[in-house]
Amino acid sequence: MSPRITLLLVAVLLVTSVADSTAQDFDDRSATARVMTVLSVTATQDLNFGKIFGGVPKVMGNDDDDSSAVFSITGEASAGISVQLTLPEYLSLADGSANMTIVFNNSCCSIDTIGTATPSTVVGGFVDIDPRTSPSGVIVGSGGAANLFLGGKVLPSANQKAGAYSGDIVLSVSYNGT
Repeated sequence: MSPRITLLLVAVLLVTSVADSTAQDFDDRSATARVMTVLSVTATQDLNFGKIFGGVPKVMGNDDDDSSAVFSITGEASAGISVQLTLPEYLSLADGSANMTIVFNNSCCSIDTIGTATPSTVVGGFVDIDPRTSPSGVIVGSGGAANLFLGGKVLPSANQKAGAYSGDIVLSVSYNGT
């Protein structure tokens, strides 16, 4: 091969190599995320059975505006949430000297997913459900609020010790990704 052809061949290879290395294209995208509004729960009203007489069970419904337990939930509008109630088995005197049984039936809870209802006016959500299970499809209302209403039943013994009894009802909520 002549030196001229070799030089020409080397020049063609260099031009091709340079053309290949500069014939590039690229694009970029951003990673984005939006953190949702923090969930907040506020117990706005206690479950209040009022006066109890020994040996006489007393029921308080979840639809009583003055005595049902009321929990207010605020968070990201229309976001799915899970709700979990921790319910006491007994109400106790402050000094721990006596207990009274409290029970929750499978229809003593309502969840207002609109966020504007009172215990007696729940229209959007879940009415008369079991408080021991979290129904699927619970959401924070489009206005960023929801409410949970709870009733129950106390069973005082015939010789129930007199005094003010109490027990803790705890509502835990979390986003479930829906």
